[in-house]
Amino acid sequence: MIEDIIDKVVKELSESLKLGDFLTVQAPDKLIKDAFLHDSEGNPIDCNIYHPKYGYKGFVTDIGKQIVTMWNPTIYTDPKINKEVYCIECLNLTCIHPDGKLTNKDGVTVIFVDFVLHNQTRQAETEQDFKEIYDKLFLEKRIENTPKKHRLFKAELLNHVEKLISLYKKKHEFETIDLSLLSIAKDFIQYLNEPDSEAKDKNEEPSNPVVALFCALVNDSKLIPMGENETQKDYCKRICEQYNLIYKDRVRQNYPNKITPKNIEKVEEVILPAIDEFSKNKILDYLKREHPTNKRLYG
Repeated sequence: MIEDIIDKVVKELSESLKLGDFLTVQAPDKLIKDAFLHDSEGNPIDCNIYHPKYGYKGFVTDIGKQIVTMWNPTIYTDPKINKEVYCIECLNLTCIHPDGKLTNKDGVTVIFVDFVLHNQTRQAETEQDFKEIYDKLFLEKRIENTPKKHRLFKAELLNHVEKLISLYKKKHEFETIDLSLLSIAKDFIQYLNEPDSEAKDKNEEPSNPVVALFCALVNDSKLIPMGENETQKDYCKRICEQYNLIYKDRVRQNYPNKITPKNIEKVEEVILPAIDEFSKNKILDYLKREHPTNKRLYG
């Protein structure tokens, strides 16, 4: 019973941290000055191990440099220097003698030694950070590095981030929500929605027959039915405006288009990744029922 409760608490905590963990990037190594005490020959002094949260075992009061953050410290007055040193009972502590020599309480001459913390992370902040996250995840998928695959990957990544945001909000009350983290998540979504420079250079747009087929699918799937007295021209214009597609008269001329596997694939590759989830799923459900294909990219 206790184990089940602990497992549940651990799971809840893990889920509440997923968004923050996702939006992290590598940070430089962190140098901790004076992390360890060694003797004059470089050997570690017993009971003086650095802890990244709790720090050191004691600190010297006359230089005001804290090297411990423990609860209920014991105050020890060194009779040689007549100064208080805060320490944990029975553990080593440092003393500064009148001649400036630094020793532990047993009189062993000691020196401070620096320590480097590796594998540091920080929260993403810039567009370059977002690119680092995206590139890392894309490489982990081991998929072909083509514009088509990037479009599909971005669509799935957007869906994943939206789920992480929803999970984060579910696990946190208003008082504990980190608004800065949510803001960064929204910025990352905006970054994913922006067309990359390669796509801009290629000016890749769906062809008129593909746009016409998309309009026909919107109608046939009953997503947005054509009005009873609406002309094909007006309908195609309305659908293109609704989904930010370029309308040309050739779109009308190709409507209703002959549905071919090639044009279905183009609709799925070029248009569906850029539209809302509800519309995309409605069209895909229709295609699965009425025009099944072995090469479907979604679902």
